[in-house]
Amino acid sequence: MGEMSKTNMDRHRSYRIGLDIGIASVGWAVLENDSQDEPIRILDLGVRILRQQRFQKTGAALAAERRDARTARRRIRRRRHRLERIKWLFEREGLIQIDSFYGAVSFTKSAGCL
Repeated sequence: MGEMSKTNMDRHRSYRIGLDIGIASVGWAVLENDSQDEPIRILDLGVRILRQQRFQKTGAALAAERRDARTARRRIRRRRHRLERIKWLFEREGLIQIDSFYGAVSFTKSAGCL
């Protein structure tokens, strides 16, 4: 085949691109598909490592503050959910009445319970 024919044939191939996006990297692969759109071979693949962004003066990660806030929100949400499950189980088993439960357990917004 001549160079022109090969170029035209390449335009009609079916490709599939796969991405694996991680916290500090992005992996990629280009696959060639057959006529039934199934992958038949890997044409190319690679990975791009991302640098972690840091404050220039302190060297602390830019995401640290957001991560700490997210961790606190999750901890509060999980504690609230555990208390709700306990309340539901105790009520279901007839061990408490809802009103007495709220009277015995301190629920405040600052404690992350409501």
